[in-house]
Amino acid sequence: MIQIGDLWWTDHVTPGHEHLATTVVRRTLDEIRVKAQNADGPGLVVATPAGQQHEIGAMLAAATAAAAGWRVVYMGADLPAASIATAAEVTGARAVALSLVYPSDDSVLAEELRTLRRLLPEDVAVIVGGQAALTYANVLEAIGALWLPDTPALRSALDRISTSPSGGRGNGRNPASG
Repeated sequence: MIQIGDLWWTDHVTPGHEHLATTVVRRTLDEIRVKAQNADGPGLVVATPAGQQHEIGAMLAAATAAAAGWRVVYMGADLPAASIATAAEVTGARAVALSLVYPSDDSVLAEELRTLRRLLPEDVAVIVGGQAALTYANVLEAIGALWLPDTPALRSALDRISTSPSGGRGNGRNPASG
């Protein structure tokens, strides 16, 4: 998807091509998530926070978690912190996974992340990935979020959270590296 976005940006593919590719990927990831869903697994809410329109990374996280035995509630893109926190509370989620792609310098997003952490129970882990995630490293560390660079790190974190009595709340570091 990054390559398709780059090709679109440089006018090597049309917006129509980009939309078609996004639709195919979105449909495929959603189908994987639905078919792999485990109704008895630990709960995970997946979304992109307010201002984050790109949801393919979140959908990939949702499909990965479902395939790993999680009960995933996929909320979609551009949601305020309060809506994400409410979904986590209502569904009894052990964790919330967020994808941050663009922009990488949104001061409103930093406050949304802080608000989300305040609204979530202490034992609900916040997992963050995506192309722009590292640009929010200070906020992620301050809220104790787990920054995950890739899908294997997500699987590792989910395994740890599912077996942790505290829900696996992080320290802002990549759990795959210790």
